[in-house]
Amino acid sequence: MGEEKAIDKTGLIEGEVYTIVINKKGNGKKGALAAIIKETKSSIITKAITDMVLFSNLVKIKEMKLDLSNSMDMTVHQIAK
Repeated sequence: MGEEKAIDKTGLIEGEVYTIVINKKGNGKKGALAAIIKETKSSIITKAITDMVLFSNLVKIKEMKLDLSNSMDMTVHQIAK
């Protein structure tokens, strides 16, 4: 897990919406993709990320870039707690 992340939601297949978390320093190369979560609800995304990532790695995140949606904002705040 890198120190700089980006989180966004996107539609990939037939209207299904996914949340994608990437390592910003990965520049699209191997290791850039941190997670793809088949959900956009904040509580489910937060649980998926906190279950998957050790707390010691979560506290290393210094910056999280996100779109202006309320759900992404809430997710980032919940992860940062």
